[in-house]
Amino acid sequence: MRFCCFHIGTFHCIAAALLLYAILSLQHRSSTMDFTLVLHVDINRTLLMSDKAGRKTTEDIISETVASCVYGRVDANGIWVAVSHEPFSTPPDEESLVDFKHYIDSIRFPYPPLSESVNKEEQREKNYAVKERRKAALKTFTSPGFPGEQYRDTYSRLLDTLRVQGRPGEYRTIVNSFFHLLVRLESTNVRYRLIFRTFGTDLDEVAVAMNEFCDGLNPDFPEVNLPHLKLHLPRDAGAFFRDGTNQYLVLGTLQKPVTMATGASFCK
Repeated sequence: MRFCCFHIGTFHCIAAALLLYAILSLQHRSSTMDFTLVLHVDINRTLLMSDKAGRKTTEDIISETVASCVYGRVDANGIWVAVSHEPFSTPPDEESLVDFKHYIDSIRFPYPPLSESVNKEEQREKNYAVKERRKAALKTFTSPGFPGEQYRDTYSRLLDTLRVQGRPGEYRTIVNSFFHLLVRLESTNVRYRLIFRTFGTDLDEVAVAMNEFCDGLNPDFPEVNLPHLKLHLPRDAGAFFRDGTNQYLVLGTLQKPVTMATGASFCK
């Protein structure tokens, strides 16, 4: 059996989607293509517009998203000045332009250089302080009086697309575009597998939203009936374990193991 693997993540989702669409179109027209499509899907900032591990809310992620799609120049005083009136889906050709997120991460608040005179704990504290400054700058990017206030309407529109109708302050757990992808896959004769990847603790949320979708309980997809895609936790979960020499996949757990526990299902 042949496998065709895709990694769908924050910075690769557009290219992956285009290539995936081409494969689906070919498969739909031909019965001779025999393979299983394996989709490795990042959870944070790809399926979920939030990040528990990074302590970022949906509003924070949307603000960062806008900041990474608008471009400006850095003036003689080191200040970023916007030149684009609308967000770009792809970077402009002009090399002197930088998006605001890149400016914050690499120019305004870069990590301090490593030094042998600074121990690991001190370095960690310094890096944490830098992360907090970056987070604060990106969080307020489109607020009145801040560098990206002209993009506030874009920020608000993106947030509105994620709101759950009739539930003020609540946002969709999984973006609808992913569910549309699954509906499209089910309409073809493509065999496929889904692998969700996360560094955080979001898999429970994904399972609830995924299972509601599969049972037709998502109000945007009431006609869906896909019981074979439901997630059963912790049975369908796994985590990696390293013992210094080897790497193992531990099956049937949501917790990252710290020792070779007796009875755990290890796959080297």
